[in-house]
Amino acid sequence: MTENQEQIERLQTRLDRLVKTQIDFQKEVSFIHSELDRLRSVKADIAFSTKRAENPAEPPPNPPLEEPSKYVPPSFTRPAERARSSGYAERKTSEFSAKLDSIADSARANLEKFIGENLLSKVGIIILVLGVAIGAKYAIDQGWISPTMRIVFGYVCGFALAGFAVRLKPKYPGFSALLLSGGVVIMYFITYFAYSLYHLFNQVSAFTLMFMFTAFAVAAAINYSRQIIAHLGLVGAYAIPFLLSDNSENYPFLFTYIAIINTGILAVSLNRYWKPLFYTSFVVTWATFYVWYLDKFVDANHFGLALTFAGIYFLIFYVTFIGYKFRSGQNVAVENVALIMANSFIFYSVGYLLLDQHPGYESYLGLFTIGNAAIHLVFGFVANRIKTVSIDFIYLLGALVLTFITISIPVQFDGYNITLVWTAEAALLFVIGRTKPIELYEYFSYPLIGLASLGLLTNFGQSLFTRDQVLATASQFPFFDSFFITSLFYVVAFTLIYLVNRNERYQSALHENVRMLVKFSVAAAATIVLYNAFRGQIGDYFDFLRFKTAVGLETTAYGATATAMDGDLTSFSILWQINYTMLFLSVMAVLNIAWFRSVFLSAVNLALNLLVLLVFTSAGLLTLSELRESYLLQSNAEYFQHGIFHIGIRYVSFVFVAAIFVSIYRYLKQPFLAGYATAQKKRVLFEMLLTITLLFILSSELLNVMDLSGQKGSYKLALSIFWGIYSLVLVSFGIYFGGKHLRISSIVLFGITLVKLFLYDIENLNTLSKTAVFVSLGVLMLIVSFLYHKYKALIFKAVDEVGNE
Repeated sequence: MTENQEQIERLQTRLDRLVKTQIDFQKEVSFIHSELDRLRSVKADIAFSTKRAENPAEPPPNPPLEEPSKYVPPSFTRPAERARSSGYAERKTSEFSAKLDSIADSARANLEKFIGENLLSKVGIIILVLGVAIGAKYAIDQGWISPTMRIVFGYVCGFALAGFAVRLKPKYPGFSALLLSGGVVIMYFITYFAYSLYHLFNQVSAFTLMFMFTAFAVAAAINYSRQIIAHLGLVGAYAIPFLLSDNSENYPFLFTYIAIINTGILAVSLNRYWKPLFYTSFVVTWATFYVWYLDKFVDANHFGLALTFAGIYFLIFYVTFIGYKFRSGQNVAVENVALIMANSFIFYSVGYLLLDQHPGYESYLGLFTIGNAAIHLVFGFVANRIKTVSIDFIYLLGALVLTFITISIPVQFDGYNITLVWTAEAALLFVIGRTKPIELYEYFSYPLIGLASLGLLTNFGQSLFTRDQVLATASQFPFFDSFFITSLFYVVAFTLIYLVNRNERYQSALHENVRMLVKFSVAAAATIVLYNAFRGQIGDYFDFLRFKTAVGLETTAYGATATAMDGDLTSFSILWQINYTMLFLSVMAVLNIAWFRSVFLSAVNLALNLLVLLVFTSAGLLTLSELRESYLLQSNAEYFQHGIFHIGIRYVSFVFVAAIFVSIYRYLKQPFLAGYATAQKKRVLFEMLLTITLLFILSSELLNVMDLSGQKGSYKLALSIFWGIYSLVLVSFGIYFGGKHLRISSIVLFGITLVKLFLYDIENLNTLSKTAVFVSLGVLMLIVSFLYHKYKALIFKAVDEVGNE
């Protein structure tokens, strides 16, 4: 039976099953219809009989709408019509029964055919081979035949079985194939016995015979189009070197032989892509090679041998796989993808281990990886020119090229080069995958995006460990160093990814929610890296200046020389990084309002604005006071310069604080944020933030002026008085503009000032100072109270108008 005939019978069997299922369904539907008609008829008869008994003039029930002229109640159906109806039902039932009997007969026939033509023949050939072996053993045990005759008898049986199979092939191809398989098996084992037990053949003769049997089995498998013959030939072929081994460790001969066998498999697969045959040869070949590598491999003796034949096996299986795909044009199934990738990575892992362990070849690992990518690239170009090759197969080869290029980066390069190549590759794949569209490339870009981000994070960690040494030894500041350039490249690439992902013209391969996640993640990563790139340059610049100011100072205690550096440069570094952060956030606000108009970005921007204001009013103002102290003290003035900019930088910082407030104010006025809070709430929040920030800044400025004027000793008194005045100003604005929050803030600040006065200020103040403070605060509180009395109508009117104050 040919392979086509078997396929026809399988399809016929499936068709019979479907027909049976359809008949059962129709039978069930007919039964339900008949039961419904019977039950409706009985109900109608009962109702009509009841009404007729009560009213003899009652007309018969309304007939169905479908056939009003033909309707006759079931109880009044004419005998002839009932007979015709009954005959039709009997005829339909008879047809159903006949069809069911036909299906049952077909099922029994198929089972019988399977047993008679398939199962019995295979069991029979096995029993025949066993019978020949048992008979030969009995004859040997009885001494009837000599060893030579035993081998001759075995070959006669094998050839006879093969000849009989060839004779039966025209009429019985399936049975003939089984007989031929049995004959090949007999000839394999007879050859083995002749070599191993009786030493009638030398190794070369036995090998030649078994190789001829294998070639015959391969040719027969193609001719018969039967996998069983090819499998038997394959098993025998791979068994030959192990059966005929004399422990000579002739490994070149072994690997050459396996390569020849795999070439035969290639020849078969180009005509018949028999998956089990291919899988078996694939597993046996690589398993044999791997076991040999673990047990027998010696680098000094076998390096070239192992690398050469690993490459040969890889190419044979690669060509075997894609050769059939070139001819058939079939789509790439999941198991095909797994197979070609397994073959590629097995060869790569073997080659990597060989090169890595061989002295002097470690530097070629990257080139070897690129070579793997080049192999897939060549086949990809060839596949692209063949019209019958499916597009998904070309994408698979492209993915393998990209995979090995990606792997080659960390193998050959180190540090920033890895991140640069991964970043470029991620952007290129994403843009091509999204715009073409090629989903496989887009999917492949996502892990590369992660790798590029991880690589940049690793670079950042490495720069932290090495930057002090680099800056201390550099003759001039390294502007645009490797990390800075890599960061900018990363930002450009991720911005491109963001813009393409944001473009609605291009359909994403991902779900819309995942697409939005990618959008936010890429934008966040690019923004963070851009911010950190310039911030790092600022910090590095001041560290470089600090290292350059290092001087040796003589210590009197031990006579040793210590190194001192200008610590003020660290303070400048902190302040300029805070100023840069405020500038960055202000620019982000401008871009978002003018271009992106993103609610999410607005929320993030506003939250970061609040955070940087908190940092400035705490750490920033404290650092400004330290610079002022350093300027006034002029410590180590002979070594380090403390100029007027120690004071002037505070006013530069105030400009950036003003920019932050401008960006917050503009956000609160934007229409796309109007639905998230009322105008009143926005105004209150903004004014409270401005009030608190101004309190800190003006208090710091008061201390600054007092220090510069030499009035440092009275800063407690001055602060308390200033806070009282500030409270008066707040309550005045609160009354004038109707701001309850300002008036409450004024009262709270008055309370804080009084607590400070009694728990902190009064302790070290003289009588005159105490008098001044108490009188001043008392007067200010009286003024506030007077304002409340004078403008109470205005205050309560505003409250009534607002309604919620």
